[in-house]
Amino acid sequence: MLNKLERKLGRIKWPSFMLILLGAYAAGVLLSYVYPAAIPWICFSPAYIFRGQVWRVLSFIATPSNDSILMAVLLCFIYFSISRSLERVVGRFKVNFFLLTGYLLTLLSGFLYHWIFPANSLMTVRLNMHYVFSTLFIVFSFVYPDATFLLMFFIPIKGKWMPFITLGMFALEILQIFLAKQFAYGWLYLFMIVAAVLNVVLFLLLLGYKPRKRVRNGTRRNYRHETRNDARSDQSAYGGTVYGSGMSGQDAGYGSYQRTASGPRTIKPYRHKCCVCGRTDLTNPELEFRYCSKCIGPYEYCSEHIYTHVHKSPSGAGNN
Repeated sequence: MLNKLERKLGRIKWPSFMLILLGAYAAGVLLSYVYPAAIPWICFSPAYIFRGQVWRVLSFIATPSNDSILMAVLLCFIYFSISRSLERVVGRFKVNFFLLTGYLLTLLSGFLYHWIFPANSLMTVRLNMHYVFSTLFIVFSFVYPDATFLLMFFIPIKGKWMPFITLGMFALEILQIFLAKQFAYGWLYLFMIVAAVLNVVLFLLLLGYKPRKRVRNGTRRNYRHETRNDARSDQSAYGGTVYGSGMSGQDAGYGSYQRTASGPRTIKPYRHKCCVCGRTDLTNPELEFRYCSKCIGPYEYCSEHIYTHVHKSPSGAGNN
């Protein structure tokens, strides 16, 4: 569904929403030090929004959390780096969609809190985008499960564990607030966390994410054998020599004919083909195709398998 939406609206040159959001957040942090009296005028407040101060539905993005200027600069750098890495894989449109839905769900959580706890409506001034930004670590870990994060800048953590660590930190923060008997703030923060996590689930579902399966010899599909079969079929279809990569000399992406008993038959040429799933740039134009630098040979993969495949060695054995 997200791919169809991108084909319709992706032609528009969208700006980076992350850059806009982080710029607003940085301006809010700076404003809190330069002119603190202006902060109440940009905070989220349904009571004042219903009275006509509609700019608060946007200006609350700039509401600073309890961070110093140094920490705010560091967080902006980390969030921007993660968003740029995600844009290289899934595209800017999808990252913008994630941030937009995160903003809308956070806004909805503020109104929902005001409706359920009208007596504590003043607490909604704490509404911000902090948890949406933090869930970027969860999305990043699904795209780069083998990446290494430095927790507290010196503890190496595999990307696949980051969702559990992020959710654990959220739970610890909520627990500390409730133990301090600040129930009004606790429920508001819980609403924001639920909205941020729902945004991640919605994004992964629309993205069509499927959890990868570990490849085990004799129990599940062996992609190395599947690649060899693709190589034989490509050789019979196009002719030429197969160099252990599943592609012949003419099947490197530019084959334009197929030999049959009745003579050559014209087929649709393709430039890129994933040697795991067999999809090409013709059958799936929305995919990106890349060569793996760790595989020995010209192995090409789609964006879904470039980070999840088993690396190939000259002997044909897979290396994780």
